[in-house]
Amino acid sequence: QKRYHAIVRGWLMEEAVLDYPLVEELDKIADKFAREDKGPQPAVTHYRGLATVEMPVATGRYPTTRYGLVELEPKTGRKHQLRRHLAHLRHPIIGDSKH
Repeated sequence: QKRYHAIVRGWLMEEAVLDYPLVEELDKIADKFAREDKGPQPAVTHYRGLATVEMPVATGRYPTTRYGLVELEPKTGRKHQLRRHLAHLRHPIIGDSKH
């Protein structure tokens, strides 16, 4: 089983399974011949918060910046599943400008 680690915005300390179906994101060049009429596909990710840090740097309306280290174990293999699931939880991966 594959496991990944990510630094995310905010504190995500619980351990849970996210079962949130994803609609396939098609790339205009690489997926030129892919079917566009697919509905949401099953997507399941197990995640567990490992550590948190709070820095005294203002971010937007917040006086400090919070980050969390998360362990991720995808149970399915959808395109950009981990980054899309974390964005759905409102804890995007640091450095991910798209999701």
